[in-house]
Amino acid sequence: MDRRDASDRMSTDSTAVRGFPAVSVSCAGYDGEKAHIWYRGSAADLIACGAATTQVLAPGTKGRKRVDADGDYFFVDRYWRWVNGQPERFYRVLRVKVPIRLPGAHEAIASKVAREEWRERSCQPVKAEQPKRPSHLRLVVDNT
Repeated sequence: MDRRDASDRMSTDSTAVRGFPAVSVSCAGYDGEKAHIWYRGSAADLIACGAATTQVLAPGTKGRKRVDADGDYFFVDRYWRWVNGQPERFYRVLRVKVPIRLPGAHEAIASKVAREEWRERSCQPVKAEQPKRPSHLRLVVDNT
């Protein structure tokens, strides 16, 4: 895997879930059917916006796939952040689901598509224009 692929997965182009500015959402992949959507925020905010439930945020077994009540896979990562001088527990939740059932998924997918289109436009090599030769000039060789 090259460096560009790794940076795409952890892209910084996240958006907020509508109505919940404390929850950020980003798309890691979309195959046309299911989306890989990352949510970041506190437990209360993730539960309030509908991105997770208490069962999803509960500690699970490391290294095993976890499945929610709908039969879809998810991954939970917990970490601490300092907020106003106090440590606060935050969560990073990966949901693999049909996007219509995920809050903020459509905005995250649109942001990912826009980023990929921009990257394709900006990463294309610029063709150097070669100067045109005047067509009225010819090389004449006189061997006399």
